Amino acid sequence: MLKIRLQRTGRRNAPAYRLVVAEHTAPIQGKFVEIVGNYIPTKHNYRLEIKQDRVTHWISVGAQPSQTVARLCIKEGMKELEKFVQKRVMKPSKAEQQAAEEAKKKAEEETAAKEAAEAEKTATEEATEAEGETEKKTPEEDAPAKEEEKKAEPEETKEEKPTEEKK
Repeated sequence: MLKIRLQRTGRRNAPAYRLVVAEHTAPIQGKFVEIVGNYIPTKHNYRLEIKQDRVTHWISVGAQPSQTVARLCIKEGMKELEKFVQKRVMKPSKAEQQAAEEAKKKAEEETAAKEAAEAEKTATEEATEAEGETEKKTPEEDAPAKEEEKKAEPEETKEEKPTEEKK
């Protein structure tokens, strides 16, 4: 697979780069197929020269530009290379992280408060319904309960009488 990438030349503190087409397994300072431009990024002597026709040829053949080369070519005016540039994802600053955490905590507290209010509301509704049901009982519903109480009382009295006689 062919790559279009930068190859550093120049001396220390004076960088200069060649835009080369090379095999992706080849060493960075190693062999290349073709030089398609050069780039000098210094402040006083900034220069970017790209053979646009050769770059488009190599891309049509299947070569893929590196992120940096794609950005430089777009800067030079080659719009067809935008698909090779990935968007940079920046980490949020500490202040943004803290603000996000605080917002998340507030949201959790609000949801907890809403849930507590709803639970309290349902509890009061259930309590009022239960009170209403006890008041609405008809005498027929109370009758079986009273009969059970009467049946339970004689058994207790029978047990108490023999204990009193023994004394």
